[in-house]
Amino acid sequence: MKLKRLLIFAVMSAALSCGKENPSGDGHDWPVLPDEEPDVEVPDPGIVGSLPAVSVRNGEFVTSEGALPMWGVNLQPCLSWEYDNRLAPRGIPETSDALCSVAYNNVMEVSRLGADIIRVHLTPADFTDAEGNIVESPYLDALDYMVAVAASEGIYTTITLINEMSKAYVSASVFATAERDDWAMDPDVIEKSERYVGSLLRRVNPYTGRSYAEETAIAYWELLNEPDFWTYDEIGQHTGAAMEYSAWLKETGNDDSSASYWDYRRCAARDYIDGMQAVMEECGAVQPVIWNHKWAGYRKSAGDIFQGVLQAAPDGVSICAYPGQNLVPSDYWNSPEDLTGEDFSSWFSDRVPEEMYGWLSLPAYSDMVKVAYEFEAFFNQSAYLYPVMALWFRSLGLSSAAMWTYTEKEYAQYHAGSHFLSLTCTPPKAAGFIVAGEIFRSVPAGTLFDYTNANEQTGRNYAISRSRDLAVFCDGRRLCHTGDITSWCPVDIEAETLESIAGRKSSSVVSYSGNGLYFIDIEDDSLYLTIEPDIVSQQNAWDSGLANRTMVTELGSGTDNEMGIMLPGWTEGGFTLYSLSGGEKTVLSELESLERFGIRPGDYVIERK
Repeated sequence: MKLKRLLIFAVMSAALSCGKENPSGDGHDWPVLPDEEPDVEVPDPGIVGSLPAVSVRNGEFVTSEGALPMWGVNLQPCLSWEYDNRLAPRGIPETSDALCSVAYNNVMEVSRLGADIIRVHLTPADFTDAEGNIVESPYLDALDYMVAVAASEGIYTTITLINEMSKAYVSASVFATAERDDWAMDPDVIEKSERYVGSLLRRVNPYTGRSYAEETAIAYWELLNEPDFWTYDEIGQHTGAAMEYSAWLKETGNDDSSASYWDYRRCAARDYIDGMQAVMEECGAVQPVIWNHKWAGYRKSAGDIFQGVLQAAPDGVSICAYPGQNLVPSDYWNSPEDLTGEDFSSWFSDRVPEEMYGWLSLPAYSDMVKVAYEFEAFFNQSAYLYPVMALWFRSLGLSSAAMWTYTEKEYAQYHAGSHFLSLTCTPPKAAGFIVAGEIFRSVPAGTLFDYTNANEQTGRNYAISRSRDLAVFCDGRRLCHTGDITSWCPVDIEAETLESIAGRKSSSVVSYSGNGLYFIDIEDDSLYLTIEPDIVSQQNAWDSGLANRTMVTELGSGTDNEMGIMLPGWTEGGFTLYSLSGGEKTVLSELESLERFGIRPGDYVIERK
C-alpha cells in the first residue's frame, strides 16, 4: 500500500533563514538552530501491512512470489554521524519529529528511483547504555519510522546491527568505546552485544505493531559492518581478548604461536556467528543472516576468518565495490579528484581472481546468498557506470546491492564529494541508478559479463555505452534512459505497450528540453507526469572540500521547458493539463496536441477529452 503523498512543512525552512558566523572561525556563514524549533509535520504511516517474508534458496533471496533481487541505497537519518556531519549544518533539529520527517522525505525520493531495499548500518552508541540495554532516543524512533514508511512504499529494509563512526548520542554506551576488533573477540563486548541484539529484536516497533524479529519487511540482518580481528602481535595488548586466547590455548593444548592464533581467530569468527544466531533464533527472528567480508583482497589476509565463517554457515556473505577508490589517496575526502571520465573496464577484470572476488563462485558458497552491502561510483557523476556495475554484480551471483550512501534531500544542494547520488541534484547519475535497478532485477544471477568490452554492453532489453555516457532499458512495459537516445537506441521501444517512462532528455516517444528527470505513468485516459527541477551547477560536484559550506547545485524549480509526448493515442484529439498539489487538481491549459507544450517542474495529470 503506497503512502498518500502529503505536503510536509520543510524542517529547515525556519533554520535556513537565520545564519550566524560559524564558531569554528573558518569565515563561512552556517545556518544555526533557531531559538524556537520549527513545526514539523510527520505523516502517519497508518496501518502498515507486512511484505512477503524473505528467505534464501539455492543462493538467492526468494519470497513466496519467487526470486527477489533487490537494488537500493544506504539511507542514514537514524545515525548521529549523519546528523552531526550533514543535517546539523543545515539547521535540522535533533528531534524525533525532525529525523522522521527526513526519513519520510528521502524514502519518497528513493522510492521514485525504484529502490527495492534500504540498508541501515546502525551505530548502537546512539541508543544503548553501558551494558548494551536499549534506551529510547530520536535515532531509534527514526529507525522505527523509516522501517514502517519504507514498507508502506513496498521497500524492504536491511539492518546491519553494529557499526561505529566515531559518533555517539549516548556517550556512556559500550559501543562508544568498543573498537571494531573488540566486536567479535572481547568477551565483555560480545556479551553486551548479545544483550543489545536480543533487546532490539524483541522490541515492538510502535509504527507497525510488530517486533523486529517478526518484521518481514526487514529482508535480512547483517551482523557487523566491516569487522576487524586482532592480529597475533596485537592480542596481548587487550586484556579480555588475551585472557580468552590464553584459556583457549590451555583448553586445546596448543602452543602460543602465530599458527595457533590463526586457528583461534577461525574459531572466534565461527563462535561469534553461532552465538549471535542463537540469540536471534531465541527471539524468533525470521530473517536470513549475513556476514560481512569487506573489500576485494581481504581474503588474502583473513583466510582464517573466511574458514570460520564457512564453518558457521550463515545464510550469506556481503562485499563492497568502489571503482575509483584505489585511484585517490586514503584520506580521499581531503584529496578530491574528478573521476567521471575514467575508464574502469580493467577495474572489473582485475577483481576476477579468486583472492579478489572470484571466491564467490567457489562451490562452498553455492548455497549462500551474496550481497553488496555498499557500492559507489567514486568521485564520479557518469550515467553509465551504475548499469555496468549492476550487470557485473549479477554475473557474480549477487542478489542484493545498496549504494552508499544516498544524499538526503535536506542537504543535497550543499553536498559534493566521493559519494553523491540525489534524485534532484545528480540527474544523469540518478537516471543511471534507475536503469541499473531494472537491469539488476531482470538479468538472471550468473549471467556472463563481457570483460573484453565492459564499457559497451548490450542485452535483450538494455544497452550501456561509456563512449556516449548513456544507458537505456525497455522491456515493452517500462522505458528508462539516462539522456538523449534519439540517435542511439539499440533496444526496441514498443510504444503501444508502455506503462511508464523514467527518463532524461528525449527518446522516440518523449521530447524534453530540460536537464532534470521526468516520470510518466500511463493509464487509459490519463498521463501522470512528474518533472524534476533543472540543475545549474554552481561548483564541482566531486569537490568534497565544498560540502556543506556553499551551494553546489542550484535547482531551477521555476524553469520553463518544452515537452512533447508522441505515444500512440496521445498525439491529437484535445487534452486538459492539470497541476497536482495536495491531491487537488487545477486546470492549467487546454491543449489540442501534445506534440509541443510548455511545462515547469512539478506534478501534473494530462487527461484526454
